[in-house]
Amino acid sequence: MSSFRIKISSKIIAFIILEILLFILGNKTNLGIFFFLFLLAIVFFCLDSIWLVFSFLTIGRIEIIRKSLDDVVEGDFLPVELLFRNLNFSPVVNIEISDFLEPAKLNKQKKFFIPSVKPKGQLSFKYGCICFKRGKYVLGPVFLRSFGFLGFLYTERFIGSLKNVYVYPRTFNIEAAPFLVSGPLPWFGLQTVSAGGGEDEFFGLREYKPGDPLKRIHWFSAARKNTLIVKEFQRCSFHQATIMFLLNKEQNIGRSPETVCELTIKIAASLTKHFIENDICIEVLAHAGRIAYFSLNKGKEYLDEIFKFYAEAQPESHLTLEEFFQEYSTFIPSHSTLFILLTENEVDNLLSILQLKERNISIVALVLMSSTFSSGRFSRQDTESKKSNILAQFANSNIRVLFFSKSDNLSEVFSQIK
Repeated sequence: MSSFRIKISSKIIAFIILEILLFILGNKTNLGIFFFLFLLAIVFFCLDSIWLVFSFLTIGRIEIIRKSLDDVVEGDFLPVELLFRNLNFSPVVNIEISDFLEPAKLNKQKKFFIPSVKPKGQLSFKYGCICFKRGKYVLGPVFLRSFGFLGFLYTERFIGSLKNVYVYPRTFNIEAAPFLVSGPLPWFGLQTVSAGGGEDEFFGLREYKPGDPLKRIHWFSAARKNTLIVKEFQRCSFHQATIMFLLNKEQNIGRSPETVCELTIKIAASLTKHFIENDICIEVLAHAGRIAYFSLNKGKEYLDEIFKFYAEAQPESHLTLEEFFQEYSTFIPSHSTLFILLTENEVDNLLSILQLKERNISIVALVLMSSTFSSGRFSRQDTESKKSNILAQFANSNIRVLFFSKSDNLSEVFSQIK
C-alpha cells in the first residue's frame, strides 16, 4: 500500500514575500537589478517545478524493505534495518526517509537524508529503539520525500510498511517447580516410553530400537515376525497447572511502571514460561476487560500465543474475584494446581475457592501487597501484621500463600514454595 502527494513547503511563503519586495523595489527605483533578480527567482521556481515532475516519476520506482524482530522483551533494544533500492535507470537525489518507531517514548521518528543514489543502487540503514513498556506496537509508516534544489515543492510518498511488534513483559527466573498435583494425561499430551511401571500402562508393540531395554522385548511377537519387538507404555500421570488472575481497574495501585497490574503480569508470565520450559501443561484464565482463556497445552507456539496476551493486557476489568471465580471456575481441570494472583484486599474471596479441593485441586495463593504500591508512606509493621493475619486465616486450609511487595526479589519469594 502506498500513495503519492505533492506538497508545498513553508519556504514558498518566504519566496512569495521576496518576489513581491523585488517587484515593488523594481517599480519604485527603476533599477534593473531588482527586475533581474525577480525574473531569476521565477526561473528557479520553474526549474524547481520541472524537477518536481521528474521526482514524481522516479519516487514511484523506489523500493523500501524494513526488517525487524516480531517480538522483543520489555526494556530491550529493538533493532531495525531499512533497505533502500533505486529501481530507476536514473539517479535519485535529495530524498528524505522518515520511519516511526512506536515502541519508543514519544512515538520516536527516525529520519535519514540521502543526497543521491546511483541508478539501480541501494543503501542500507540500521537503527532501532529501546522498548520501554510492554504492549502491541506498530512500526511505520514510512514516508519518502523528494525535494527540488530549492525545496519550494516536494513530492511525498506514503508506504504502508506497517508491522506489529509485541513487547513481552520481562520475566524472572524460577529455580524449581512449585508443588504440583499429578493428574491423568489428556489426549493431546499422550507420551510413550520404553519402560513401564508405577503409573504407566501398556500402550502397544513396536520394532526394537537401539537402546531399548532387553527386558521389554515381547518374545512371542518377535518369534512370529522374525524381528525384535518391544512393549511400549503410555504415561498416565502428569502435572498440570492453571494460572488465574484478573486485572481490576480499582485494584491497580501504583505509578507506572511499578503497579499492581504490572507485577501481576510479570509473575504470571514468569510462571507460564517456567512451566512450559519444564514441559508442564498449563492453562491461563484471566480477565482484563474481557475473558482470556488458554486451554491446557504446552510448547513454544503456545507460549508465544499467551505472551501476546500478556503484552496487550491492561487493567480494564470491573469484576470482583468472587464474581470471576463463580463464572469461570468450571474451566479449572480436576487433579491440578491453581496459582491464583490477588491483592490482600481480595483474600476473603479465597474462602469460596476452597470448594476446589473436592476436585483434588491444590491452591497456591500469590498475594500482592497493594499497600506497598501506594504513593503515600506505608508501615512495614502494618504489612507484616496483614501477612500474619492472612496466614492465620488459612492455617488449616492447606492453601500455600506467597506474598509479593513492591521491589521484592521475586525469584527469592518463589524459592519459599516447598
